[in-house]
Amino acid sequence: MKFPLFRFVFVFCALFLSCAGEQPDLTDLREGRISRISTHTKETLGPDGNVVVHQEPYLRDAKGRYLQIRGINVSGSHKAPLTEEFPSRYPIPEELEELCKNTIPMPAECVPELIVDYMDRPFPLADADKWFGKLASLGFNSVRLITNWESIQPFQPGSCGDKGERYTDDCIDLVYLEYYENLVAKAKEYGIYVLVDMHQDVFSRHLMAYYNENPLYGDPPQAPSEGTLEHLVLSMMPNVETDEEGNESLGNYTDWVRGHGAPRWVVETCLPEKDLDSVHWGVPRPIASLCMENGTPDLGLIGNINAMYAKLFPGEPSAPWIQEALRYISVRCTGDEADFAAPNETTDFLPATPWLLNGVLSLDVDRCFASLFAGDVIFPDLVVDDDKVTKHIDDAVNPDAPNLKEYLQGAYERVWVALVEQVKDHDNVIGYDLMNEPVGAFLMLTLAGLVKQTNAPESVKEFLVGTFPDDDLGENIYNVIAGLNLLPSDVEDETLEAWGMAHIDAFAALGLNFNFDAEHLQPFYERIGQKIQEKDPNAIIWFEPATSIRTITGPSPFWDTPLTRPQGIKQLVYAPHWYPDIYPRPGINSSPREFNADEWLYRDFTEPLSEFVEQAPAWLGNVPVVLGEFGTYFNFGGIEASLESDYAISAHVLNSYYEAFEELGVGNMIWCFAPDNDHDYGEHWNHEDFSIIDPNGEARGWPSYVRTHAHATSGQLIRQHFYSQYHYWDPVYGEIPPERVYTLDMRLVESDAPTEIYVPDLQYPDGFYVWVSDGHAYFDSEQQMLYWYPTNKTAGTQHHLRIEARFDDREALGWSYYMEGASVIRGVGDSTFSGGEVLQ
Repeated sequence: MKFPLFRFVFVFCALFLSCAGEQPDLTDLREGRISRISTHTKETLGPDGNVVVHQEPYLRDAKGRYLQIRGINVSGSHKAPLTEEFPSRYPIPEELEELCKNTIPMPAECVPELIVDYMDRPFPLADADKWFGKLASLGFNSVRLITNWESIQPFQPGSCGDKGERYTDDCIDLVYLEYYENLVAKAKEYGIYVLVDMHQDVFSRHLMAYYNENPLYGDPPQAPSEGTLEHLVLSMMPNVETDEEGNESLGNYTDWVRGHGAPRWVVETCLPEKDLDSVHWGVPRPIASLCMENGTPDLGLIGNINAMYAKLFPGEPSAPWIQEALRYISVRCTGDEADFAAPNETTDFLPATPWLLNGVLSLDVDRCFASLFAGDVIFPDLVVDDDKVTKHIDDAVNPDAPNLKEYLQGAYERVWVALVEQVKDHDNVIGYDLMNEPVGAFLMLTLAGLVKQTNAPESVKEFLVGTFPDDDLGENIYNVIAGLNLLPSDVEDETLEAWGMAHIDAFAALGLNFNFDAEHLQPFYERIGQKIQEKDPNAIIWFEPATSIRTITGPSPFWDTPLTRPQGIKQLVYAPHWYPDIYPRPGINSSPREFNADEWLYRDFTEPLSEFVEQAPAWLGNVPVVLGEFGTYFNFGGIEASLESDYAISAHVLNSYYEAFEELGVGNMIWCFAPDNDHDYGEHWNHEDFSIIDPNGEARGWPSYVRTHAHATSGQLIRQHFYSQYHYWDPVYGEIPPERVYTLDMRLVESDAPTEIYVPDLQYPDGFYVWVSDGHAYFDSEQQMLYWYPTNKTAGTQHHLRIEARFDDREALGWSYYMEGASVIRGVGDSTFSGGEVLQ
């Protein structure tokens, strides 16, 4: 509908008249978008006459409006502090760069004094206006602002006396906390709420494994296919290089896989036998274990690898790549130059894709989580003595030395207290996320305990064969575990000490798999959440389930022990994560999965996501539910293919998410935003490439998430929906496919403050029409924000709003407003879409 008369009236109204009524003060509206958020409660009388307090499953602002969370995680690159330089977790001295970056295992002089600094992650304060402005312009009204334990307390409590005023006696980094608080304050300037997130992934970046991105074998050299056994094994070995004189030497690793979260001193407390300064730290244990002290190959380990190959590929001849592995071993294990590594000099962390496999396959990861959550029962005889060293209780100087759980949780609690005291006065803080994705499955810990308890490594094989009796699966699993040297090979006292398994309670380790959520995770949440609440009475505690056996198998009859509502906390939000069907296949440095567009065009996430919503009233007391993480890779089929299709697969995946969220009325926070995204290394942590921002700082796949949506509603939201360019539409003859159409249905108004609806310029470059059932609407073009004031307050009323794009080839009828930029024209309205709807 683009007629000269229309354009004349449009300009006339914009310049001389207030065609939509008196414009409110936009400054007041902008400043009023942020206010203290709370969860409301209602009281009713129970059948016994006692008062029952019910928490409403909504977040409300100080004006009584319903907050609709449309958030993003900031940022994925926080996991890679700027002070680490591959292959070191610390800065490499400039004069040693050539030596250190080209020699792996690294010489001892390449391990400098510990320097840990997360400043400028996610970005320098000087760039905060740019990036928070960018996120606001894309429609995000909240961020899950990542920090971690190491950021705040990089050194062991009580050890910072010589490190200056930057650190407290408890080794809290005051400079970093000020930086983090400044980010919170800056976010408010752009109308953005902040969820404070204490992040971790498989415990710590000090659990790590190097690998070779480009393994080769044969003559002429060829690369093994990604995802194959040969690629897995050879990727853990640097290539053998031959000089002009025919001398063979080992090349270097080119990348690493690592965790994130806890500082080094915590890892050393959990794994006291480990030498993290060893030149072998980071070399995958299966490779570090190949050489014996006498300078010969470990034939037993090689035999296990061969047995693993024979079981996985029965009847096949020895593959050519095995010759390359033996060539590597012969070079590495040669006489006085033999590169021997004891078990305590290495970690069993594997360079696996996806990295989360280490949560299942790493005994070291298991021990760290078990120490934090259940150290008092899993390692009952271990305490942290006055010299801050983990010891057997009989060897401790202090008879009252704390057990592992108490020592570690006490430190974690104090870190949270310091963070809360720093940010609690900012009214855009919407809560505190206690721990990201805690691991609660302890397979390797159980198997290692079985070795000790039965005094026989063969018992693991018998256990696995009995557990997986079909198709030799149990024996194959055992061969993989033995071949990769992931469990002790004997039960000698010296061996168990070197593996950190001398003091385990094996039966408690087994039980940890079945009762983790209720008996260990929930009390942890209660302890930390109640302490936060003491410091910030307005605190909203966000929590999520563990990656536990129950998560994998679902509820188990008879002995189910789920996570239930943490007690003693007034305000709670359940914030699970969900990533269906997108991670690369298991392997090392595996390429991204490949999909056809049709695989995602019709995908509906509504039913599986509804299970999270149902968990709240079923187990958790009807608390609000917000998906704390979801997302997708942006390099499906390789980054070149993704670029060529303009990220079509990724955009389809994200559109399926958002359509489900809108259908269910569930808040959400996408993973992730990373301003330094790289096409080769993603967010610079384990090749993850989830960032919605590309290396040029531009939004990619944006039509899927730059959607018209409500930020806050003055009444309870019934439903909202946006038809993006990726919406699947089943063609109906005579109907125009809905494109960039937004609808909102809302119950009776409960607040005099306006309903705020983000209307993106990217979706409506030529203006848009608005239909409202009642009341008045105003548009702040600079903020891309529509303010709607419904006026019908009759009991039982429902209010409706619809927004459509303007197209030159079709006419819109009965609209209430037409808006383009700062210009507005009032329409006649639609008699069938006015007055509100009174329910009978």
